[in-house]
This record gives sequence, C-alpha cells and structure tokens, in this order.
Amino acid sequence: MKYPYRLTFLLIAAFCIGCTNDLCSNQVIIEKVNNSKTQKLIHFDRDCGATTGNSNQISIISIDGNLDNNKGNIFIAGSGSGSNLEVDREVIAEWLNDTAISIKYDTTLTVFKKIDKLGKIKIVYESL
Repeated sequence: MKYPYRLTFLLIAAFCIGCTNDLCSNQVIIEKVNNSKTQKLIHFDRDCGATTGNSNQISIISIDGNLDNNKGNIFIAGSGSGSNLEVDREVIAEWLNDTAISIKYDTTLTVFKKIDKLGKIKIVYESL
C-alpha cells in the first residue's frame, strides 16, 4: 500500500465521528415548571446506543429554553453495568420552591454527576 497513513487517518476520523453526541437521544420523562414560571426542571432518559445503557438525567433550563440533545446539567445516573434502567421508578425530581429542588434516587445507581447548586437554585438529594 503506497499511502498507509491515509487509511489510518480515515479509520481514526470514522471512530471520532462515532463518538459524538449525535448518536445519543433524549426522551423526556417529565417536565416541571417552577411557581414563578421562569425555569423548568426536565427529567429525561438518555440513550447513546447499543453499547451503553440508558441513564436518568436532570436539567434545569430557562422556561423558553430547549433540552435539545444535551446532557443533564445537574444530575446523571446509570446502572453502571450498561443495562437499561427503569426510569420511572429510580429517580424522582420536584420543585420545593422557586430556588430549591428535591431529587430522590435509588442509591444502587452509579452517579456520574450530582451538583448541589446551579445559579441560585439549591439541589437537595435523598435516597429512595
């Protein structure tokens, strides 16, 4: 083969393209708006293909914002084993007031992201 580096480059490029978020999809489980109707809490299931399990994710965004294909910005949890989750029973999120959210989750989940505050919003965690 006269130019083996071209084949190597093409293989690396194809692999990198496969690693983008475009392979992931979000399915909204529930969307809850705060009392002042300025922000919304979105609990969703994120699936990134056959080689990974789905995950429970939660984002807080402005009332006129869209989740699009983004990851959760406050909470991400999965089974840790690549298996699928029962998303309706393992995580419960709700507004306590305009500046506080409660997230209850099954502690057998593997937590990948768990922040305590986003802007002025405090996040309180409890086990199920």
